[in-house]
Amino acid sequence: MLCYAWDRLDEANTLSVTTEGKTEILDLLSSVLINGVQRCLKEGIDKGYVADQEEVRGIRGRLSLQESLQRLTFIRGGAVCDVDDFTANVLSNQLIKSTIWRLSRTDGIDTSLRSRLRDLSRRLDNISLRTQMRRVDFRRVPLHGNNRLYRLLLNVCELIFDSSLVEKGDGRYVFKDFLEDERKMRRLFQRFVQNFLKHHQRIYQVSVDRFGWNFDVDGSPTNSAVPQMETDITLKSSDKIVVIDTKYSKEALQSRFEKKTLRSGHLYQIFSYLKNLEARGYPYDSAEGILLYPTVQSEVDASFAVQGHRINVRTIDLTLPSDELKRRLLRALIAEEELKLSEADSFGVHSPQQNKALFANDR
Repeated sequence: MLCYAWDRLDEANTLSVTTEGKTEILDLLSSVLINGVQRCLKEGIDKGYVADQEEVRGIRGRLSLQESLQRLTFIRGGAVCDVDDFTANVLSNQLIKSTIWRLSRTDGIDTSLRSRLRDLSRRLDNISLRTQMRRVDFRRVPLHGNNRLYRLLLNVCELIFDSSLVEKGDGRYVFKDFLEDERKMRRLFQRFVQNFLKHHQRIYQVSVDRFGWNFDVDGSPTNSAVPQMETDITLKSSDKIVVIDTKYSKEALQSRFEKKTLRSGHLYQIFSYLKNLEARGYPYDSAEGILLYPTVQSEVDASFAVQGHRINVRTIDLTLPSDELKRRLLRALIAEEELKLSEADSFGVHSPQQNKALFANDR
């Protein structure tokens, strides 16, 4: 799910992610990081030019006249120069090594993984340790075709840094399971479904819709106090619109008077999207809605029509093997008759660039 959410499928396929039977999320992330860094060391780790200032004999690089005069280096036959060194001690490797160092000092990690992390840290002895990492540091790393595997590794590092590690008084760290953070997991779940659909079907264009309330002419507000609406995912074809609202709730149903019912707040939300999109005309005036939940205790598959719109409420088991998960998720989001059109083409698997070209041709 994380590889889809980060849109890092190519990197994940390049890297053989062997989890070795690990089921704890901390151990899984550690295994991915270890395997990825070992792959980078084997093929050649990322290097770049780093600016440094040093005193040299003669002149090398760019002369820093003011520093040379202040230090009286000319008397010694030397000069202070700004030199660009081509080195592996760059930001990307510093962030990865620092994450490895933290993981090796985290409570609860598998003993064998801890040992491998420490060995890996020693192999990176020429890389500086950043004991004070910041979230903005991950945005400063230049990524390109020559270090594409770093995209996935840095996503793993950022996830660990951002929500999982808290320093204790004794210098060790505690892992906070981000799977319990409903708000963060809802965003990851949304991006997972969105990128999944971009990669594994060619029937619809996948996008996000932003729109205002469909006010009556004489009832329009005179200020900007009313917020805009935004769908999680909108599937568009020439004659059909499907609005998908992803919900990462512990249970798709609510209990009321000892009776299980669909969550009313979620139904109101998806229905509001569909009714306000009607103002765009055909095919929005008959748009369908899907509420999608991960399966927790029981599966849900409900469908009903209301005021010209069909609303479906479905769950998907994220613990299924990948091939079965793909199959079931496609059938949960796309009508059976539409899927038959793409099944002959291995579920219509295309890259986002290919999908864009296909829809351009359709128009």
